[in-house]
Amino acid sequence: MDFPVFFLKLILSLALGGLIGIDREKSKKGYPAGIRTLALISLLGFLSSFVSDSIENTYFLIASTFLVFILLIVGYGVSFNTEKFFGFTSTIVIFLTFVIGVISYYEEYYYFAVSLSIIITALLSQKTFIHDMVSKLEYNELIDALKFGIVAFIILPILPNTTIDPLNVFNPYSLWLLVVLILSVSYVGYALSKIIGKSRGVYVSGFLGGIVSSTAVTSSLSYLSKKSESLSDSCVIGITLSNTASMLMILIESFIVNFEFGLTLIMPLAFCFTVGMIISYFSIKALEKKAPLTPEMVSESPFNFIPAIKFTALIALTLFLSKIALIFFGDSGLYLASFFSSFASTSSVIVSISTLVKDSIIMRVAWIATAICIITNSTFKIFLAKKNGSKSMLKKLLINYALMNTPLIIWVLLVI
Repeated sequence: MDFPVFFLKLILSLALGGLIGIDREKSKKGYPAGIRTLALISLLGFLSSFVSDSIENTYFLIASTFLVFILLIVGYGVSFNTEKFFGFTSTIVIFLTFVIGVISYYEEYYYFAVSLSIIITALLSQKTFIHDMVSKLEYNELIDALKFGIVAFIILPILPNTTIDPLNVFNPYSLWLLVVLILSVSYVGYALSKIIGKSRGVYVSGFLGGIVSSTAVTSSLSYLSKKSESLSDSCVIGITLSNTASMLMILIESFIVNFEFGLTLIMPLAFCFTVGMIISYFSIKALEKKAPLTPEMVSESPFNFIPAIKFTALIALTLFLSKIALIFFGDSGLYLASFFSSFASTSSVIVSISTLVKDSIIMRVAWIATAICIITNSTFKIFLAKKNGSKSMLKKLLINYALMNTPLIIWVLLVI
């Protein structure tokens, strides 16, 4: 290993140990392992890896690890009845710092060492916040988290990620991923509501969820508005923000696939995005004036499994219909395909149109197909809001969506 590389890695190991030591020194005054001690422990791990690698004998590293482990046990025992008691967490931190030093030597793992030190420091520095959150955690929330873990991390990975029907429409992995996405939106909104209050949590989760799927957000927040009538106005804003974010994503996706086509969409979609942000801003201000936001905690369960399954089944049906339209009408069925596919997602339609406009279709046809996709998707969201949401939200959503889509409709009339 070149000396400059070796020296930089050595400095890195010292810095990572020192980063953890800063928190220990600031939060636990009198604690025996501060910035200097933890930096040196990390350096010990680094040098242990270096020596073992140099002499091509892993026994030296094993012996160093064992020695540190023994020293920690002895130190923990000696400090047990003193004023400077280590504590079990602090003892583990010392050992983890040694491990970080060990892996920082290896070129393929030093990024992991950096990430690990940041995560450990973040966990240590947020002790009060974490304990407060745990104290407010209810038993049903823990059960719901376990249910979500089964849905997202046990069932999803074992599903085949390929189509299973003759028409190449139904992909079990993709459809179940949509279920996970809808539940994720619910969980993000629920978690944010617990932290920053009901309404603000809905706003943030609405916009962030709209980056992935505004249709899924509409389904999730509509259901929430019916369960909690007091959140109806906030859910309207959250859905509006999700649709606003989707306009931005449509523009980005079209640019990525076909830069020239993306340029032609800047004006209408930028107007739609701007109108959506203005509507959301003034709606939030009006709602705050009417009922100032408070950090009141939500009590609804975020695990809305049955509505997510129903929504996904509807998406599967629309994908099937769009495929049939393409088979029977060929290229001329693009408008029909855009219409049916937009029920499921605008992203897949926009990517398809952006690809086709390179070779198969003219720009004018692509523009009309894009407008059909966006307007139909907005109409479908209104249907979801009417079916799943509270009665009071429908009229407000109609007004918001009409205002947001007006620039797009005007643009299409002009280009036709």
